[in-house]
Amino acid sequence: MALAKTLFIIRDGLSPVLLLTGVFHMLKTVMPDNELHVACVSEAQKELLRLDPYIDEFVSIEDSDMNTKEMAKSLNIYSHIIIDRGDKLHKTILAGSLKSYGGTKFKINKPEASQSYAANVRSFLSEKLKIEDRRTTQRVYLSDAERLEGKEALRTLVAGDGPVALVSLGNGGILGHLPAGEALMVCRALGEEGYSPVLVDGSKLPGSHAGAVVQEEFPVFIPNDLRTMAKVTAAAALMVAPEGFNAHLAAALAVPLIMLYGPGNLGYGPEGEKFIIVQKSAGCTAKGDAEWCTRCAHKDYVDDGAHPAACMYWFKERDVKAVLKKLTEG
Repeated sequence: MALAKTLFIIRDGLSPVLLLTGVFHMLKTVMPDNELHVACVSEAQKELLRLDPYIDEFVSIEDSDMNTKEMAKSLNIYSHIIIDRGDKLHKTILAGSLKSYGGTKFKINKPEASQSYAANVRSFLSEKLKIEDRRTTQRVYLSDAERLEGKEALRTLVAGDGPVALVSLGNGGILGHLPAGEALMVCRALGEEGYSPVLVDGSKLPGSHAGAVVQEEFPVFIPNDLRTMAKVTAAAALMVAPEGFNAHLAAALAVPLIMLYGPGNLGYGPEGEKFIIVQKSAGCTAKGDAEWCTRCAHKDYVDDGAHPAACMYWFKERDVKAVLKKLTEG
């Protein structure tokens, strides 16, 4: 008898991929005899997931030359097809032609605000697949050799054996962008607490448009790819980052995290045990109808997707030191 197979089609983006690693674990835990195949929108997503022990195979559905009949034939082998919400998946998949495919199909809709994104996905699948919801958190898997590479990379940046704190400038956008002045303030505060700060400029990572920072007070790490970023993050003692990939990466590697969060839905924040979120808001979050900041009146705010929201300028040294004490004591 052939093994049952489940196909999970991932939406565009890197942070959702990290949050879904816990969902993959859950599916394999409750359906151990079911092969889990994952279709990624980008090679960057596959790069993050390539060592995940709960994924049996990666498949491609992005072949523009594949017609509906060919698509249906290739996907007819699956007992379940799960499509995470997203606009950049193959047009044939989203056009409703799933009716011609075998198995049971589920399209995951926008999560409710009452639960985190990953918790909503798990609850949805538990209900649809009639399985017990066994909660697991996000995780990125690295080999021992990769972890050693990360430690060696940090040694080239920081002298001494003190704990290294990575301070991420983010990957761009109004939420995932920490202003350079605030990043330097965070570095100085961490230095006073005994850490060796390293600024992380993610401008070369996929999907990023944060500008480079040139300064001499602290070392700057510029990763060229996602796995390199993961290796160095795993070797750090602490990550301080705005909302976005680097924050989710730290949580997925169980690295203590202080996430500096502006407006937006905290339901898209990371899962894990070693993180604290510090949120500043101009009031839009309290209204409950603004997932993204679109009406900030701050005089320096430019709504072009490349500048931080005004409240990302509001973090103070005392905020960092207070949550750092809570994180280390907790």
